[in-house]
Amino acid sequence: MTKKNSLIQPWLIALLIGIITFIILSPSLKGDFVFDDTGYIVGNPLVVSKTIEAKKIFTSVAAKEDYYPITMLTLAWNYHQGKLDTTGYHLGNLLLHILNTLLVFLFIFLITNRNLLMATIVSFFFGIHPMHVESVAWITERKDVLFLFFFLSGLITYLRFRDSKKIVWYFITLFLFILSCLSKGTAVVFPFILILTDYLLQKEINKKAIFDKIPFLVLSFLFMFITFKLHQNSASNEVLFRISFFHRILSASFQLLMYTLKLIIPFNLSVFYQNPDENNLSFIFYISPFILIGAAFALFYFLRKEKEIIFGVMFFVISIALMLQLIPTGKGNFIMADRYTYLPSIGLFFVIAYIMNLVWTNKTGKFHSLKNPFAFILIVGALVYSFQAYSRTKVWRNGETLWTDAIEKDPTASVAYYSRGIYRTLQNQNQLAMDDYNKAITLAPRFADVYNNRGILNNKLGNNEAALADYTSALNINPKYTDAYYNRGILYNMSGNIEAALADFNKTISLDSSKADVYDSRGYIYFQMKKTDLAMSDYKKAIALNPEYADTYNNLGWLYTSLGNSQLAIVNYNKVLAIQPDFFKARYNRACEKVKLNDCKSALEDWNYMLNQYPKENQLYYNRAMTFLKINDTANACSDLKTSEELGNKNASNIRNKFCH
Repeated sequence: MTKKNSLIQPWLIALLIGIITFIILSPSLKGDFVFDDTGYIVGNPLVVSKTIEAKKIFTSVAAKEDYYPITMLTLAWNYHQGKLDTTGYHLGNLLLHILNTLLVFLFIFLITNRNLLMATIVSFFFGIHPMHVESVAWITERKDVLFLFFFLSGLITYLRFRDSKKIVWYFITLFLFILSCLSKGTAVVFPFILILTDYLLQKEINKKAIFDKIPFLVLSFLFMFITFKLHQNSASNEVLFRISFFHRILSASFQLLMYTLKLIIPFNLSVFYQNPDENNLSFIFYISPFILIGAAFALFYFLRKEKEIIFGVMFFVISIALMLQLIPTGKGNFIMADRYTYLPSIGLFFVIAYIMNLVWTNKTGKFHSLKNPFAFILIVGALVYSFQAYSRTKVWRNGETLWTDAIEKDPTASVAYYSRGIYRTLQNQNQLAMDDYNKAITLAPRFADVYNNRGILNNKLGNNEAALADYTSALNINPKYTDAYYNRGILYNMSGNIEAALADFNKTISLDSSKADVYDSRGYIYFQMKKTDLAMSDYKKAIALNPEYADTYNNLGWLYTSLGNSQLAIVNYNKVLAIQPDFFKARYNRACEKVKLNDCKSALEDWNYMLNQYPKENQLYYNRAMTFLKINDTANACSDLKTSEELGNKNASNIRNKFCH
């Protein structure tokens, strides 16, 4: 058989695995934006902008103290191509996952000296494992599938460097590592996986092998430092630091044990695994460290000469170590996440594939009798995983299905009720949302976010006193809660208490000066107080923070209108309409300013545009009539005045009697 023919079979198998993976996970293409997608994508000006602003993306954190500009670039590209149609985002995630599945196949194929069976097992289980649905079906987790694409590509180019000794492959590997880190911080384990790969492929780790990794290690620690600095002041990090180190050891041991079990037997999978009460831990927490110590001892004592097993286990442990939060980096109030297994699972599947390979290739030895039972278990596992993965993609369809599933898995998970409440609020299912918020507060009375969001719902329903009480409760729990200060300020302003509103907006800005909407709202307060210089300053700060903020341009335009500067007012209204052509107030105000400047022809274009949208708005007919009168077009003016009068405008009747006979 020629070398060319010998490569056909592996690539056909890899292609088949990719096709099967696509079919199983294809329901994810129909999913909506869920969970954190609102903050990371829909409401993120780095993504939702008229142009892809690469420079700004690389010099800004994405959201929630995270920095992964390459991921943000791809999401911005998705928005540029299809706006907020989720299909393109989901297709990008799914295609990257399939590419990763193929790269897993190639990587395992190369490090096992072209072992087709092992490459097939590892890549197939990686592709269809139900725990990986979270990384694929959740659009925000583009960072998972993207970082692993560069990560695996880097591992493969490193193998090319090892074989060829050509320095160009070394620098390509280094470049791919940087891209991986810029896609998600989890990539910092890359140099340690390189060292582990050296361990598998050579008898010992020499000084040169370590020396080659120095640039990678320096970059790795640099990115770890950046992540730590970004997260050190986050609320979730403060919570994690309050947990005792002993509890973190128990928690890390429990997580490691559960990740292993769930990868082998995917049971009770959920989008949210609630952090248990430190004072009420189950028995499994206390025995987890001893189980792991026993497993580590057995591994070292009985299998230390089996390099493949050591490689697979250490690949798993090293890859997942940072997710165990022994050193807090801001993971949050959940103990585990399915997405954290995306890279580590490769190590565990490698061990399973190695054991299966031993059994399958053993013709006469003691493992020969296990060949058929092992094959049966493998086939059943593949079928079960495929069915579970297909089912879980449907769980990720929308916020209702996602959080209802989480509640079914854990009825005590307050975060699940809170998150479903947010979704139901957006769907105008107000009473159901209120029930969810109330349930969340019953389960977690110190959950500040729930009070804040229940306040938003109460405000929406006109229950202003209840909303005020909710915002104040949130601030009593967390005095640094900027969103609660801002929302309470909005409520104060709506009720006419502008002094209290100003105090809350000032407090918000003192805690976080990066939010454009707060400057816009404070600018409006200053405008009401006739402090036009301060209002103008705040509006300009808001625009500097978010150049696509149409509301602020409109407010700034109205400020110039109040100052009698029609030309600058029109400049700002033009900017509003360039961003949002159907922004009614801006177009209306612009038309009025054009009339003042005797630009009646252009003003008529604006009135016509608005009347096409609102053909029963009597004031628009009246305004257009007055514009016609200004250019002595009495016939059209009288026609519009008649229509305006018929629609209920009494002023139109008086003007019509005067000019129309």
